[in-house]
Amino acid sequence: MPVDRLLSPPNPRRRSICLALLLGGGAATHAGCTGEPAGPGPTPVSVLYVGGSWASVALSGSAGAWPGRVTRALGARGLPTRGVNGSGANESGALAVARMPLRLRTRPEVVVIALGTSEPATSAELESLLVLARDAGADVLLVQPDAALDEVIGDLGRRYALPPPPALLAGLDPAVIAHADTLIAAQARMAENLLLPVETLVRARWEQRATTP
Repeated sequence: MPVDRLLSPPNPRRRSICLALLLGGGAATHAGCTGEPAGPGPTPVSVLYVGGSWASVALSGSAGAWPGRVTRALGARGLPTRGVNGSGANESGALAVARMPLRLRTRPEVVVIALGTSEPATSAELESLLVLARDAGADVLLVQPDAALDEVIGDLGRRYALPPPPALLAGLDPAVIAHADTLIAAQARMAENLLLPVETLVRARWEQRATTP
């Protein structure tokens, strides 16, 4: 069963980074840290989520936004994960690129980029985000936000040999979930659409650890 409680950042330094994520871009940033399980055990795999309003804790609440749901579902599947929701309400691709160096201070092993749903993101901006993430040593999952970016996402995926891009809005009507009340209700389906692709990258990281002295 998924864990219902919100996971808290593990130490003062991590909490300070989470606070910087919350405040670094001003009131419009609205990023949140889902944290990691407390107590002894293996260090969780760190996953950074970079999205716009539809992933933002400002609109959906820290427990309800799809990045937090994915984090808890991974834990329920025996894959301890520290999820950092670096998604901002009204955050364009340009703003995400500007804030990415700060967000990468959380040292993610996996970065999920899901921009272009409710705010604009260009091919150059998406490419900058994935290059920054890869240069920081992270595996990247580029999400297909809607049909308008199919060609851009496909081209970037081929050039950088990325995993197949999951469709964030599969089974959902963008015109319906654009409203705040229905957006919150749609978070569970978004999490379901992304769970397996994120799990694949997280599981690969655990396997790398097992084979690395």
